[in-house]
Amino acid sequence: MPFRTETIRNGIDIELIQSLYTTLPATTIMSVAYIASFIVLTAERRDIVLLVFTVAGLVSSTARVAVLLFGKAKAASPTLDIVEARALERIFAISYFQFACLVGISAA
Repeated sequence: MPFRTETIRNGIDIELIQSLYTTLPATTIMSVAYIASFIVLTAERRDIVLLVFTVAGLVSSTARVAVLLFGKAKAASPTLDIVEARALERIFAISYFQFACLVGISAA
């Protein structure tokens, strides 16, 4: 019965992908902390590099929150299929990967 196994696996994958779109509070807290810390650093040091990281963090965080807000309804849809879920997963991954890269570079 490979069809039943595949259906169950797809259902689990869909549920896991849907859970990604429930992370708005954590995302917001992390974004505010990142931006606030770089605003303070930029104000104290008056360094153009820190300003660039502050602006990049603001843009990146806004993108992450926008992905969550605009994808939440689609992710919560009871008719969500695996193809749509994978598309939502890719969009989520791109927004989080770019922020992770920014955090990593700024920490270096």
